[in-house]
Amino acid sequence: MNTAQNTRPKQKIAILGGGVGAMTSAFQITSEPGWQDRYEVTVYQMGWRLGGKGASGRRAPHWRIEEHGLHIWLGFYHNAFRMMQQALTELNPEAAPVAVGHTPPRIAKGVFLRCEDAFEPHSYVGAYEAFDGDPTPWMMQMPTNGQKPWEGGALPSLWSYLSELVQLLLGQAGQSVHAQVYRNEHPTHHHGLIGWIKEQALELALTVEEVAVSAGLGALVLLQHLLARLAKDPAAHQARERALIESLLGHLQTWVAHEYERLDPDDLAALRHLLMVDLVVSVLRGLLVDEVLEGRPLGELDEEIRVWLKRHGAMPATLDTRINPLLRLFYDFVFAFDNGDSQDTERTANYATAPTVRTLFRMCCTYNGAIFWKMRAGMGDTIFTPLYKALAQRGVQFRFFHKVQSLGLSEDRRSIERIAMVRQVDTAGPYQPLVNVKGLDCWPAEPDYSQLSQGEALRQAVAEQGLDLESLWFRWDNAAEFELQRGRDFDTVVFGISLGSVPLLCKELCRAEPRWQTMVDRVKTVCTQGVQFWLRPSLPELGWTAPAPIVDSFLEPLDSWADMSHLLPMEVWPEGQAPRNVAYFCGALDEPPLDPQDAATPYRALDKVKAATATLTREHVRLLWPEAVDGAGALPADTVVEVYQRANVDPSERYVMSVAGSASARIKANETGFDNLVITGDWIDNGFNAGCVEAAAMAGLQAGNAVLGRPLYDGVTGQDLC
Repeated sequence: MNTAQNTRPKQKIAILGGGVGAMTSAFQITSEPGWQDRYEVTVYQMGWRLGGKGASGRRAPHWRIEEHGLHIWLGFYHNAFRMMQQALTELNPEAAPVAVGHTPPRIAKGVFLRCEDAFEPHSYVGAYEAFDGDPTPWMMQMPTNGQKPWEGGALPSLWSYLSELVQLLLGQAGQSVHAQVYRNEHPTHHHGLIGWIKEQALELALTVEEVAVSAGLGALVLLQHLLARLAKDPAAHQARERALIESLLGHLQTWVAHEYERLDPDDLAALRHLLMVDLVVSVLRGLLVDEVLEGRPLGELDEEIRVWLKRHGAMPATLDTRINPLLRLFYDFVFAFDNGDSQDTERTANYATAPTVRTLFRMCCTYNGAIFWKMRAGMGDTIFTPLYKALAQRGVQFRFFHKVQSLGLSEDRRSIERIAMVRQVDTAGPYQPLVNVKGLDCWPAEPDYSQLSQGEALRQAVAEQGLDLESLWFRWDNAAEFELQRGRDFDTVVFGISLGSVPLLCKELCRAEPRWQTMVDRVKTVCTQGVQFWLRPSLPELGWTAPAPIVDSFLEPLDSWADMSHLLPMEVWPEGQAPRNVAYFCGALDEPPLDPQDAATPYRALDKVKAATATLTREHVRLLWPEAVDGAGALPADTVVEVYQRANVDPSERYVMSVAGSASARIKANETGFDNLVITGDWIDNGFNAGCVEAAAMAGLQAGNAVLGRPLYDGVTGQDLC
C-alpha cells in the first residue's frame, strides 16, 4: 500500500453546467479506476434539472414531454452511445440481450435497461425542394446495417470515405428513376469522354462496361475502381493516379453541367440526381486539389462551404440554397444562418467547409444500424436520468439551484481563484429532482415547489413573469450570493456552460487571455425555436401516407419536421382523449445578438415563435397534412389537442454555429491558458467542431482526459477528420 498516496488530499473538481459535455467529463473522470481516492467531483447546476440545450421536462397532468427542440441522435454518435450503454449497464447489470427497438421497451430502476430499449432506428428521411411552385418532398429510405452505434469501432480511412460516397452515387444511378439520366445523355457531345475512359480503363487493366451505356456512368464506375483500390492501400497512391482522379472529377463536372442545361425542368428525379452527383464530385475534387488527401488537416478548410465548392468547380445550381435541397438541408440541420435569419439564405447561410465535410462523411458513411436513432422518451428521461443516476451511484455530488455568476482570476491572472455563485433557492432537504412516469424517472418541466423553502413565492413569480430560474431575465430577489474559493471548494474547474454565457461569466478571462476574446468574437451562436403539436388524427388521417418521416428544408422558419408519435405511450392521456399524432417542428430564430439588459427579449422571441406557428398552421401544413386542413388550407383548431412553443434565447441555450473563419479561434479542452481550468462543450476545439451531441461527448472525454493527465484524445473515436 502506498501510504503517501492515500494520505494526499483529494483534488476537488468543480464541474460547472449539466449538459452533454459536462456530464461526459464527469463520466470520464469517474471511470478511472480508484478515482474516489484521488478526486471529489461536484456538479453545479442552475435550476432544477440537468441537460443544457438537451434538457426536457414533463408537464402534468398528462406528463407530456417538452423539449428544447427536435433532438434525434445520429448513427455515428459512437462516443455518446458508448457512454450511454455503459451508464445503463451499471444501473441494471443483469439485463438480458434483446433486439434493437423491441416493444415495449424494458424499464427497471427508473431507466431503460439498455440502448436497445432506449432508442429505435429511423431511416425514412428527406428534404423539401421548391424548384417551381409549392415545395415537393424528396424522400429517401436510407440503407440499414446490422451494426449498433454503441458498439461502433474503427472508422474508415479518408480514401474509404470517398469510395463509399461514390458507391452511394452508383447505387442511386442504378435505381430506375435515376437511370434515365444516363440513358438520355447527349451521345455525340460526350463521344470524346467515352473514348478517353476506355483508354484509361485499358491502361489500368480495368473493365468499365457501363461506358457503353453512358459516359457519365462510365466515369463514375472508373472513379469508384480507382478510389476503392487506393482505399485498400493508400501507400500505393502514385502521382499518375492522382492526376487521373482529378481529370475524372473535372470530366464529371463538365458532364453534369451539360446534362443539367438540357434537362427537362419537370424531371425532378434527374434534376435531384445531377445535383447530388455535382455536390459529391465537387467535394472530392476540393479535397484532392487542396491536398487533404495528401495529409493536410481537414480543419484548415475554413472557407464558407459554398465559396469552397465554387472554387472547385461546382455549378451555380448546386450552390444555390433556394434550388439545391441537399445543400440547404445541411444549413437547416445546424441552424447555420447569421442571426437566425433563414429567409435571406443567399446572404445569411454560413457554414464552414471542414465541419460540413465531416458531417457529410460521418453521416453518410459511418452510421451504425440506421442513419438516425429516435429516443423512446424525452432526452432528459432517456439520457440525463441514467447519467445522473450512474454518476450519483459512483459518488458524484450534485448541487441544483446553483447558478454561476462569474469566474475570478488569481493575482497573477494565470488560474481560477474564485467562482461567484448564486444559490437560487433553499431546499428543505437534499433535493430529489425526478418524477416517475410509467416507471421511468423523468425531469419535471418545473421544480418541485414543495421541496423548496420559498416554493410558493417562486411559483407565484414564475406564473407572473412567464419565466423561470433558467432564464437570464427572471427577476427573483430571494437568491443568496456566495463564492466558491480555490483550495477550499475546488482545485480544478471544468467549465461546461455553453459559449453564449462566456461573455457574461468569463469577462476576466477574456481580458487576461486574448484567445478567449477572439473565440467569443469569431465563434457565433444562434437562437432557435421549437413547436410541438399533439393532434387528434393519426399521421395517415392527416394525409401523410408514407412512413413516419424526418424532413428538413421545409418552409421557413419552422423548416424541420419529425413525426414523434412513437412517444405517446410514454405520456399519460385519459382513455378516449389521447392524441394520435405528435409532431415536432424547429428552426432558427431571427434574433439580434444577446443584450442582457433587454428584458423584453424572451417575450419578443416567444411572440415570434407564436407568429411562426400561426403561419405554419394557416398556410404551410396543407403541404404536409392535406387531409387535415379546411377549405382555406388551414389546420382547424379542434384538430390540435395541445401545443408547446419555445424560444431558445438564453445565453446557454443558443446553438453553437460553425461559421467560416471560426475554427482557429476555438480552444482545446486543455489549452485554456489558465492552470486549473479545463473546458468542454460542442463550442471548444473538439475535433468535430459542430453543434451536436457527439461533438459535446468528444469534448467531454477530452476534458476528462485533461483532468486525469491522459493524452487528450485517449479513448475518443472520430479524431480522424480533424
